[in-house]
Amino acid sequence: MQRADAGMPADLVVVGQIGQPYGIKGWVHIHPFSAAADALLGSAQWWLTEDEAQWRSVDVEDIKAHGAGIVVKLTQIETREQAQALRNTRIGVARADFPAASEDEYYWVDLIGLTVENTQGVMLGKVTGLLDNGAHSILQVELPFVAPLETDGTVSNRGKRAKPQQELIPFVARHVLDVNLAAKKIVVDWEW
Repeated sequence: MQRADAGMPADLVVVGQIGQPYGIKGWVHIHPFSAAADALLGSAQWWLTEDEAQWRSVDVEDIKAHGAGIVVKLTQIETREQAQALRNTRIGVARADFPAASEDEYYWVDLIGLTVENTQGVMLGKVTGLLDNGAHSILQVELPFVAPLETDGTVSNRGKRAKPQQELIPFVARHVLDVNLAAKKIVVDWEW
């Protein structure tokens, strides 16, 4: 059943995208945005959007592995043409429906927005995103903006408009000492 925005969760997270149709009975290929697609595969209700302005709810009827990929049958999608109309549609799942993370494992969505401090308690910035380099994740930390000052101490208006600066910190035990989701803080052994 498809419903437009009715009962849409406030904590939707985009976790994948619909690909090309599979067969003639409304099945579609799915492209998860994570190698561990547990949140996507474990949810019976998905929210679909083309533009993130309007979402509609669909129920997952069946899921199966197909080669190295995944194919899905959604309720009320009965033909190849209906499946084709969903191509490139993004899939959202309520964050509350994600399976619990293992100890010392975190969902990226939970890390975004956390404050990053060094071991001396100095605030270094906030996590604005993460990258995956194949070996490990990398925190994208936006540094606090510091305006250039004139010699008299006033804020300078000269030069180009400043862009926020960003630091990349490997998300590995050597550098990330503590993640406290309740306190919304990450402590790192990192200096710049």
